Amino acid sequence: MAESNIGRGLCAAVTAALSLAALPAGAYTNFKLDELRVQWSNGAVDIGYVDPFDNGEPLVGGTYTSAGVPTASVGQYFVATRTGAPIKAGSESGGKLRFDWDDMPDSTFGGVVVGRSLNYFLQTSTQYTPGANVENRGLWKGNDFAVEAVWDLKVPLAGDAARLRLWDAFGSHPSNDLLDLNLLSIGGDLHVRSRRVFVQPGQTDELVLVNVSSLINGANQVGLTFRHAAGDDFVTAGIAFYLDGAPRGAYDIGPLTLYNGEEWTRVSFGTFAGTAPIPEPASVALMLAGLSVVGAVARRRQR
Repeated sequence: MAESNIGRGLCAAVTAALSLAALPAGAYTNFKLDELRVQWSNGAVDIGYVDPFDNGEPLVGGTYTSAGVPTASVGQYFVATRTGAPIKAGSESGGKLRFDWDDMPDSTFGGVVVGRSLNYFLQTSTQYTPGANVENRGLWKGNDFAVEAVWDLKVPLAGDAARLRLWDAFGSHPSNDLLDLNLLSIGGDLHVRSRRVFVQPGQTDELVLVNVSSLINGANQVGLTFRHAAGDDFVTAGIAFYLDGAPRGAYDIGPLTLYNGEEWTRVSFGTFAGTAPIPEPASVALMLAGLSVVGAVARRRQR
């Protein structure tokens, strides 16, 4: 009877160990997003949206507020993964959104795969045009608004980038404008790249590259920002630094033309990675622990 119980215990240990060893190693990019903030207002409304990435499910966003009072609505995201499956469990954890390499679709340039990227598109960043039913079309030119994506401050690996975007793609307008604000590394220094792409034929991209390493000032978070004043055709791109949420400095990079015949824009954020990241130490330790149990059980069986 004792031998039978021992045998069953060994089998259970082997099964558990194999399960541990089979868990996927979390190959996340170097970026962690702490918070997404969107605020828009005019004389009649003051609407806010904040996602602190603390509800454990990345496809359910944060709470909207009206004049500072939380409402029951939540934002949704459009996101397409490499396999078409939902974003992996655990991507949103501990108040941070991470980006798993295996979720990220291939990114091509000139027909060549240069890495992988993943973008979340905020579905309901909207304000109605007065007197018109145009729900969910985006942020309106007639409003003041501000958008910020706050990231853990870590100099990216060479070739990688985190980004915040404003973009429009409406069939009734001839232009498709995209503003792309990126965190990236050049020579080991933290840089911000502000650019406007998808401009009209015959025009060139608007691009500004700024070394911001000297502005960090002890911060451990960095925010990419866009600000817009009601009626303007442009937004102002900027960067802000925080220490555990406390401001450490904010800086304007400069204006970027956004509205070009249309009156709406949408918000998206994401990352680009040029090479597969190394699995996180905790994931590697978990796998090694599982394999060590398998080895111990095998040695005991031999004895």
